[in-house]
Amino acid sequence: MRNEGPYILEWLAHHRAIGVRDALIYSNDCDDGSDALLDLLAGAGMATAREAMRSP
Repeated sequence: MRNEGPYILEWLAHHRAIGVRDALIYSNDCDDGSDALLDLLAGAGMATAREAMRSP
């Protein structure tokens, strides 16, 4: 994902409501605070967050 901060909570809530319990989210060069929100969600056990690897 990239710069999807406003939608992360809705997306996770929807998927948890339909039974998904494990979420692995890769972020790609976000500049809207999404990474900070993903870190908080990961700390709460709601998702696993990773930053996408960039090409050299």
